[in-house]
Amino acid sequence: MCLTSLPWSFSGWRTRVRGKCPKWIFLSFFLLFSFLRAWEIRSFDVILIPQKDGSFLVKENILVDFGDEMHHGIYREIPTRIEEGGIKIDRRFKVLDVKKDNEKVPYRKWFHRGRLVVKIGDPHRLVSGLNLYQIFYKVRRGVDYFEDHDEIYWNVTGNEWRVPIRSASFKMPYPDGIKPFAVRCFTGRYGERNENCDIQQLENSLIVRSGYLPPLNGMTVAVGFKKGFFKKPGFLAGFFWFLGDNVLFFIPLFVFGFLFWKWKVGGRDPEESVVVRYEPPEGIGPAEAGVIIDERVDVRDISALLLDLARKGYLRILETFSEKFLFFEKREYLIEKLKNPDSSLKSYEVQMFWAIFARGDEVKLSELRKDTGFVSRMNGVRRSLYKYLVKEGYFPARPDNVRGIYRGIGVGIMVVSIAGFPFFQLLTDGGPFGFFKLLPFLLSGFLFMVFAPFMPRKTRKGARAHAEIAGFREFLKRVEEDRMRRMAEENPEVFYDYLPYALALGLEDRWAELFENIELPQPGWYVTYTAPGSFSTQGFLSSLGRSLSALNTAFTSTRSGGGGIGGGGFSGGGGGGGGGGAW
Repeated sequence: MCLTSLPWSFSGWRTRVRGKCPKWIFLSFFLLFSFLRAWEIRSFDVILIPQKDGSFLVKENILVDFGDEMHHGIYREIPTRIEEGGIKIDRRFKVLDVKKDNEKVPYRKWFHRGRLVVKIGDPHRLVSGLNLYQIFYKVRRGVDYFEDHDEIYWNVTGNEWRVPIRSASFKMPYPDGIKPFAVRCFTGRYGERNENCDIQQLENSLIVRSGYLPPLNGMTVAVGFKKGFFKKPGFLAGFFWFLGDNVLFFIPLFVFGFLFWKWKVGGRDPEESVVVRYEPPEGIGPAEAGVIIDERVDVRDISALLLDLARKGYLRILETFSEKFLFFEKREYLIEKLKNPDSSLKSYEVQMFWAIFARGDEVKLSELRKDTGFVSRMNGVRRSLYKYLVKEGYFPARPDNVRGIYRGIGVGIMVVSIAGFPFFQLLTDGGPFGFFKLLPFLLSGFLFMVFAPFMPRKTRKGARAHAEIAGFREFLKRVEEDRMRRMAEENPEVFYDYLPYALALGLEDRWAELFENIELPQPGWYVTYTAPGSFSTQGFLSSLGRSLSALNTAFTSTRSGGGGIGGGGFSGGGGGGGGGGAW
């Protein structure tokens, strides 16, 4: 009634509040704050008993005052996982007993998102007033080992209780009578370094007390011992603990091992000895040789294929000039069809032929660069060459497909990891160093991409062909000019016969240098822009170099595809901690 009678204007409201409405408002506030008066923890007392193996026994005595509120009991959450710089340390918790007022009480326990949850109380019974809840548990891997000391760094109460703690205490009997050399205590909210606590080092035990702790405040204790009492786990035990705690960081190692095994079993080529040979392997064309050597169809292989078709008499390359401007002329290269393919050509050679002459019997290289359909036709030639080599038994699968699969897996892992990272953080309570959990997946994806070029493999036949081609390549690298002069005298066409192979194997410059001073016959499949009868080797080689550069340009456009003692402590740090509530 009060709210519905309020006018829209502030001045009108100010007039109305002088009436009966304020009484109802004040009464409502009083009832609301009375209702919100929460239960509290009267005392939170912890006894911690260290063990020589680095574990310790913990007893928590939590005296709760529910007042007039009715609850089934309380629940306690204790973090089992500590994360430092992205490295996780999982402490092993084992609940030994749970009591209420020194008597057995129903309880449930489970682990959830790096926390031990203990829910105490009878779901069929409500309690009020003072109740003492006692939790006994064992903690393994509780001690932190440093170079100059060992340390128990324990969050006594936790910093997540949303009710006040009237008093807290921590008691620890000295292990074998060995006193700590340093003790520090921190209070406040998480990360604060207040020291509002009292430390008493008695003859046989240590007692630390704090006074009133507001909601979300806690007490943490750091106790330092000299080296010697606690037995540090051996390297092997520490390694397996680290492995269990940080499985994510070992994922790249497992991925690397898998990929290395996969490469060794299915990606490494059979070994064949390389012997220098003076002629190319029989039955293997220049483009095939280039692919078998590096397991990819690249621009050199396509250019070599074009030269080989010209050498076989199916087409001719002409150097011309066009677009005269002042005293300058622009060179142009014309590819002219001489005859149609016949049965002697292989499937990929036929496809290459028709990819060039799809629009007529003559084509300029400059026009090919502008022809959008030429891109898809040349990609078809690449696929055809790969398929031919697989069909002939040189590869068990297309190398480009194998590389694509591994690269696709790598990219997929990285994309899914980045896209799913926010959800992963929500599910795992990632914390401030959650980004480090993304790195193992990114590195795993990267490893797939690194291994991708090495995963295609050759068959035994392919390995033998590779050895023969490598032997011929060694010949092209090492042969001297005198020997080539003798070979040219025996076979004047040797330069043109081997030129496509030299181009496919990346040795065209070396091959041309050998013949700079050797007289060559003018080839019928290549016409330079010179006066009749003025053919020279140097002029031909210069023109050929320009045409190869133009070919590469035309074909390139079609390419596919520290501890609490040393000053680093704070409230909420160390093991233990967490919080709880009523239910």
